[in-house]
Amino acid sequence: AMLAQRAARGGRGQVSVQDSGLVVHSGGHMGAFSGSAYLPQSLPAGVSASDIQ
Repeated sequence: AMLAQRAARGGRGQVSVQDSGLVVHSGGHMGAFSGSAYLPQSLPAGVSASDIQ
């Protein structure tokens, strides 16, 4: 899914993939890369995805 998004944007821009077992957000360029990944089923009780920074 990430490769398809990158190909559609010419290999640039932010990529977000949300699956039932994995969530990945990545973007930026060399020297300014940022991203996050987590397993939704592994979040502690009472913690939502929006609480993750």
